[in-house]
Amino acid sequence: SEFIRVNGSGDPNRGQLNLSADLRKLQTQLDQLFDMRGVVLGGQVNGKIKWHNSQDVVDTTAELNGNQLQVATGNRMWIDEPQFRLTAQAASQRTPQRQLNTAKLQIEMPGGRLSAEVVGPITGPLTPSDWPIQITLSGGIPAWAGRVQRALPGSTLANFISSDEIQLGGTMNAQMMVDLTGNRIALRGMDAEIRDFQVLTTDDQWDESLLRLTGNITFDQDLQAIVSDQLSLTSTRASLGLRNLQIGLPGSSVIDTGVASFQADLQRIWEWVDPGATRRPVGLLAGQLQIMTENVAQPQEQTAFVLDSKVQDFRWQIATATATGADGGWQDVWHEPNFVIGLRAILQPRQEQLLLHPLRFSTSAVQCELAGTIDQWNGPIPVSYTHLRA
Repeated sequence: SEFIRVNGSGDPNRGQLNLSADLRKLQTQLDQLFDMRGVVLGGQVNGKIKWHNSQDVVDTTAELNGNQLQVATGNRMWIDEPQFRLTAQAASQRTPQRQLNTAKLQIEMPGGRLSAEVVGPITGPLTPSDWPIQITLSGGIPAWAGRVQRALPGSTLANFISSDEIQLGGTMNAQMMVDLTGNRIALRGMDAEIRDFQVLTTDDQWDESLLRLTGNITFDQDLQAIVSDQLSLTSTRASLGLRNLQIGLPGSSVIDTGVASFQADLQRIWEWVDPGATRRPVGLLAGQLQIMTENVAQPQEQTAFVLDSKVQDFRWQIATATATGADGGWQDVWHEPNFVIGLRAILQPRQEQLLLHPLRFSTSAVQCELAGTIDQWNGPIPVSYTHLRA
């Protein structure tokens, strides 16, 4: 036909098909039969498909190459790749149980690679929603950010990465197991690593040599929530661990809950926030924060916080200089072996109130506890008691 050419050779036991297609011409033909407004097809595709039957095992391989490939619906540009290479392989057992032994797919694009593998063997009925799939993503952050921007226009993530004031850099390698069961999408055993990550803005720059995200995430459409039993994010400056996490999607009545464990190197974080600072904190901050938001869809929405944290070997330092003005290092002006901060609070955003029950602060010399209500964000903070210890 005008838009596709296919030729082949062989028999049912062994053979090969060669094909080439022009997607722009395909769209022209479809326009004559259907209303294709909002649909864009473009580019050229060519490839081959091979099959081989041996002892009731069917092996199939495919290879497709595309140039200037475009696929769009509405305002979503799903594919816009100057070069595109797809390879696939599958092996199945010709038995009454219809067993799938292996299935692999790999897509290579400029600046990125995506591979998917069905973890078999799987015995029929072969329902795709029950297949465990191992996904691997790799490539440059700018390339993948551009794909997200095209595929999800108007989303919060797309608006962030498409801003003229923000540039992203770095390389990514991620692996995860995807389970599709019912109305759930579960990402299990996720391990994503980003190296030389950069966020450049008109006013600032954030560099991180290594970021790593591990854990499990489930998108539950029935519950209308994002759920995670375990999730952790680590960098060279800090680490954050989440467990028993449940976040309701917009419009749901799910109670948001979660427990966060954190650890941070205060000196590294301060140097990142203010590289030229002449004062800095030093110490290791560690603690745990519990959060629960109740009555999400009601006017009396409130969020409860429970924080327990400690800074070990806390020091506040100032930069010193020699008589000639040269850098003289750093001098301690305050040293505290144990710096403890605790908080019990309820936030009521619609009433603009923060209820402290209480906020505790203690060092080796001072213990302080604040309790009361901050009203309209500018009210006084009553002090239930203050105890000074020599």
